[in-house]
Amino acid sequence: LTEDRAELLPDLADLAAGPDRRTAIPAAHAAYRIATELADHEVPDDLAEEDIAAWRARFESIAASPDHFIEVRLVALDTAQALGGFDIPAVLADSDPLVRAEALNLIPRPAPAPMPPPLAQIVASDVDPKVALAAARLLCADDPKAAITALGTVGIARLAKLPRDRDAARCLR
Repeated sequence: LTEDRAELLPDLADLAAGPDRRTAIPAAHAAYRIATELADHEVPDDLAEEDIAAWRARFESIAASPDHFIEVRLVALDTAQALGGFDIPAVLADSDPLVRAEALNLIPRPAPAPMPPPLAQIVASDVDPKVALAAARLLCADDPKAAITALGTVGIARLAKLPRDRDAARCLR
């Protein structure tokens, strides 16, 4: 409700990183709402880019920490994305499949140029089928021919065993 709500992000990050689930989750959601508002509008003159970068880094660190509640980690990842993005390789190496799948769902389409080989590797070898399917969706949605090449026979065989998905199925035609 305040006009300077973006400046609440550091305090909301502290609450989101806290040990009380009843305050951490709502704080993370409030921060996400503020971050999406910032992303949807021109940044006000009184906000420094360094501040926004620091807030993004803080939420990225919350998302990366297995010590935080998974609900908070996922919303913190969304918040970091809204504030400018996150370190894709680091998040894709996270031990929690929910975090990896959320990260894949947040990567803009078409996937950045260096992404097809790592995405194909995820499809072929990630132990969690939801993560593999999220990678296949991203990989196959825009350029199925290039995706099929990147997947190879092992990736295509794994993709055929995953639940059906419209975007991922483009690689199976």
